Amino acid sequence: LNVKMKTQAKASLPTRAGKVTVKGSNANVSHTINEDERTEFTNHINLVMKTIPEMASRFPIPTDT
Repeated sequence: LNVKMKTQAKASLPTRAGKVTVKGSNANVSHTINEDERTEFTNHINLVMKTIPEMASRFPIPTDT
């Protein structure tokens, strides 16, 4: 998620406090993500991926960026 968000940072719409709005592939599509939703999703990914030996060395993803 963080990598995807960093990649799309230039395509992002303005942010509101505690929210990130990301443009979709179509100019008329966007999605707003709450900061706490992003953090919890990242925590979930970290929890699942650290149990996979081939992936464990690449995790955790920082939740504060």
